[in-house]
Amino acid sequence: MTTTHQTTGILLVLFSLATPAFGQELRVTLGQMIVEIGMDQSKVLSEAAAKKQSLTGMPGHDNTAIVWDRELVNKAAQFLGSIVFETGKVKSVFKKWTPEQGPRDVDIGNALFAVASEFVSAGRQACNLTTQIKQEPGQQEQEVSIKCGRRTIAVSTVRNDQHRILTTSVTEQIE
Repeated sequence: MTTTHQTTGILLVLFSLATPAFGQELRVTLGQMIVEIGMDQSKVLSEAAAKKQSLTGMPGHDNTAIVWDRELVNKAAQFLGSIVFETGKVKSVFKKWTPEQGPRDVDIGNALFAVASEFVSAGRQACNLTTQIKQEPGQQEQEVSIKCGRRTIAVSTVRNDQHRILTTSVTEQIE
């Protein structure tokens, strides 16, 4: 069962001081790499190599690349997000904001502040706010989404009873 509540309006708390920044609406930073909607796939690949980031395929999704930061010393590569390509160009970008090992609630707050600040610098003011609850046997997901133009911030908390998992993530998507 999915329940959705929607509020439309200006999110003054997060975006009241926003001033438009030309060209940033369709741009997102993944690690050290800047990816833009419409960017050539070959340019994304060369930028990733130059910035020491790896792109791997996503099983079952031939047009999607997962972006990893491979510059971490003595640690596994960190997942940064994914990029969807269509006809050799970037169609959408999904950015992961939450820390890999976020043991404290303040990490989530800092991640949300960082993504909201990026929205402000991109000039977003008028946004749609939605909440959604997805329930399946043994699992529940609560999600808050803030959609501003072509960018969406999502804060999702998932509880899985079978695996005793409770996790929260902050993500950004542009399309």
